[in-house]
Amino acid sequence: MVKARISVEGDKSSRDCLALVDMGSTMTVVDVKVADEVGRKRTGRKRSFVTASGHKLKDEVVIFNRFKVEVYEDVTKILK
Repeated sequence: MVKARISVEGDKSSRDCLALVDMGSTMTVVDVKVADEVGRKRTGRKRSFVTASGHKLKDEVVIFNRFKVEVYEDVTKILK
């Protein structure tokens, strides 16, 4: 996990914020409020998965116009 500044861009706007990002993941979880705010594209496809901590997530797969990650800090160094 890394602490990163992310930039999310949709059809309506863009937003920058800090997030914890799993750089080895194939999916990224974005708060629905942020997704709605920037105007993500709906696909109608549902996806469910279980996080490493055991949390079960199920929601729609959406598409952003742009999703940029700038690594800020390696969190694993802090946790040791």
